[in-house]
Amino acid sequence: MHRLTLVAAGALVAAASLGAPWSPVFARSTSLAPKWPCALGFAATAVPGDPYAAIVRLNYGPLLPGGTVTAYGVGTRWSGTVDRFASVKHNDTTEYSFIVRADAPIEAVAYEPPKLGCVSRAGVRARDGYDGADVERPATVVADAQPLEPISCTRRYAAPATLQAAEPVMPPAAIEHGISGTVSVAVTLDDRGRPMSAAVVHSPSPFVNEPSIAAAMQSDFSPAIFRCITVPSVYIFSVGYVP
Repeated sequence: MHRLTLVAAGALVAAASLGAPWSPVFARSTSLAPKWPCALGFAATAVPGDPYAAIVRLNYGPLLPGGTVTAYGVGTRWSGTVDRFASVKHNDTTEYSFIVRADAPIEAVAYEPPKLGCVSRAGVRARDGYDGADVERPATVVADAQPLEPISCTRRYAAPATLQAAEPVMPPAAIEHGISGTVSVAVTLDDRGRPMSAAVVHSPSPFVNEPSIAAAMQSDFSPAIFRCITVPSVYIFSVGYVP
């Protein structure tokens, strides 16, 4: 007999948790950019001792030069073009990364790759808990400083999260073949945290793909928050199948 263990998965749009726990009452707006999030991983982690810099980590790959990075401070944003990346294997995928540097502290980053028509956003979070390898990274210095409207809320940035996970139905074929392992499903969420689409990014067997996608689409999520506004995001929902 098999049982299913639902893992409250990690977010692809990782963000720094600033302030009180998530509350469902937030402004919703398309003013940041009327684009959907890119379908694979994105994170921004702090450079210890250097608040004017952040490490931008992506799993889009292979990446083309010419993407646009925007760094956000408390009252200013800067932009620049990314022409070079470092790469390293991380969690069975290739992680591409670079350092973004501004002339004031950075609290969030957005990245728009060329030709894909999507955007990824994340608050800068501490390196603690992130297990990606350290490599030598090229730096993109952002400029063209633009003032930002002041924001005021209890939590300026937050990653999406599972509120209630739906339990998938174990397919008879999976039981018959003794399937075990973890299925990772990338779920695209709208600005209210509602699942809009889902796709398997890692699986031990095709027998468990369909029920894992169905469980992801039937689960409840909190939305990502970027500068006090809920935004669309991508979230990794994991289902563990244990014999």
